[in-house]
Amino acid sequence: MQRHLAPIALTCVALPLSAQGPADGLRLFGAATSNQVHLVDSNSNVVHTWFSSLRPGLSADMEADGTLLRAVDVTPFTSGGASGGLQRVAFDSSIRWDFRYDSGGVLSHHDLEPLPNGNVLMIAWEEKTQAEAIAAGRNPASLTPGFFRPDHIVEVQQTGPTTGTVIWEWHVWDHVVQDFDPTQSNFGVVANQPERIDINYPVAVPLNGDWTHCNAIDYDAERDLILLSSLHNSEIWIVDH
Repeated sequence: MQRHLAPIALTCVALPLSAQGPADGLRLFGAATSNQVHLVDSNSNVVHTWFSSLRPGLSADMEADGTLLRAVDVTPFTSGGASGGLQRVAFDSSIRWDFRYDSGGVLSHHDLEPLPNGNVLMIAWEEKTQAEAIAAGRNPASLTPGFFRPDHIVEVQQTGPTTGTVIWEWHVWDHVVQDFDPTQSNFGVVANQPERIDINYPVAVPLNGDWTHCNAIDYDAERDLILLSSLHNSEIWIVDH
């Protein structure tokens, strides 16, 4: 029996981009290499620009009153997303709040999230020594020189032009499990504790100790939940606020 291939003609129709049409509203753009943040309309017209003397972080948000909330890079630490501070910037580019979270072994990075109560959620690293990591069940063979840097979240309330108070916090370090060292209190079957984070995953950690690399945060006001994205774990964690 002979088999024949029947020719099939496929026709591709190119649709103009405007066929879908942009959604109404404004867009906020803050390039990682620019000290400016631009508010752009649906026709790509720049409606407003904020200026800053500081290097940008990787987050910019518009608050309900039109104030710009942006991360700023004020640290010599060169890990991707490193920030160390935030600013609230009025429409005329005057600074309403210039806060730092970059001392005592902690450093904010990547994303910010404004809350309905006016406070701000920040993602940050905290430094743990190799001895602390081993005591928490990390395999010494997979440790890098220097600090081990798990993530944490802080909710900061503005108290002055350059000051703020941490009124709530959540630490990855308080929720780890491991099946490597049976002498530690957090030893257990990792698969049986999905609400905890395996301190030995991933095995490979960058030389800067950035273990979980959380890089995005969001807030569900209806349920009072925080959503936190971990790049190195390929997971989104939902935290009860």
